[in-house]
Amino acid sequence: DPPMPTVLDLVRGCRQLTSLLLRGGLPGSPADLLVTHLTPLLSPTLTALDLSEAEDLTDSAVAALLRVHGGGLRRLALSGCEELTDETAVAVAQHCPALHSLH
Repeated sequence: DPPMPTVLDLVRGCRQLTSLLLRGGLPGSPADLLVTHLTPLLSPTLTALDLSEAEDLTDSAVAALLRVHGGGLRRLALSGCEELTDETAVAVAQHCPALHSLH
């Protein structure tokens, strides 16, 4: 049997992806590492991203993602990301001018 595709493989292959739900991250994968690897692969058409409940997600990983993809985001979910601080709020304000919904 061929190996199962990973989330990174799926995102890499879906160049027109507009919405991605990764609530809670992936079992066994630190959220920061996942976001760091996803950032260069995400489509420039991405408008909605749900990373809520990713308990170990940090400000620096979110800020790096928003610097690249924040301009097109209209919906962003980060609720339950217990490590995030005001630094993430500043990054959202700086990099997400089209945002309509923040959770």
